[in-house]
Amino acid sequence: TWDFQVLACRFSFVTMFLRVRSPVFSRPNSAGRPSSVLFQQKSNVNQAREFSSHEREKMHGTTILSIRKGNSVVVIGDGQVSMGHVVVKPNARKVRIIGGGKVLVGFAGSAADCLALQDLLDKQLTEFPGQLLRSCVELAKQWRTDKMLRQLDAVLLASDKDVSVMVDGTGNVMSDPEDGIFSVGSGGFYALAAARALAKHSELPAKEIAVKSMEIAADLCVYTNRNFTIEMIEDGTICGAKSTIIPSDSTTPTSSLFKPKEDEPEPKVAPSS
Repeated sequence: TWDFQVLACRFSFVTMFLRVRSPVFSRPNSAGRPSSVLFQQKSNVNQAREFSSHEREKMHGTTILSIRKGNSVVVIGDGQVSMGHVVVKPNARKVRIIGGGKVLVGFAGSAADCLALQDLLDKQLTEFPGQLLRSCVELAKQWRTDKMLRQLDAVLLASDKDVSVMVDGTGNVMSDPEDGIFSVGSGGFYALAAARALAKHSELPAKEIAVKSMEIAADLCVYTNRNFTIEMIEDGTICGAKSTIIPSDSTTPTSSLFKPKEDEPEPKVAPSS
């Protein structure tokens, strides 16, 4: 009798183990399918959601760079708009002027989210004129606490004559980097590394450092092109009413974009004997 009870306990334990581990021995639920099969289907759905979110991140690929050097502040961005593996627009404008013509803003993310956040920041600048950092903090508070705004997915770089600020959707507000350089987007780290090296080991002006750094980022990041939009603050005022766009098919060296062309001497022809 004792041996029979031991065998029965072992059999019940093995049966319970098989029901938990195997879909064949699982009890069917209300849908008539084993619970383990449904669990596998749910995991496939989660994987599909993760893949789709990764594709959406690819859709937002861009590069924005902000450099502060001396009395100059430069915000530069590329013009490529990618949808998956397809370039749908090469000349988008991702750097704008807000705050009554005193603040430069570059954004990385979907266009609708970025423009919505740009309008919110402009309203905060109207409420707190001349206080960019406080306006960005208030924007971050509103961004994180509002139920609808929490769904916006973008990163903003804002600069005025006094301070540069980066704001994202997780509540991070960063200002005044040690070297005066900020960068966001898919090619942001490439542009950041190049800009830091050029700023430390050269005497180039801020605008030329920005262009050269973005060219390096465009060579490395497939979601960044060479159609650059540049806005610049010089001695407290924004220079130029229109953005400077450098076409991607330009073969002119970067240094010649900021220096006047000199007349080349005519080649000398050797006298015939």
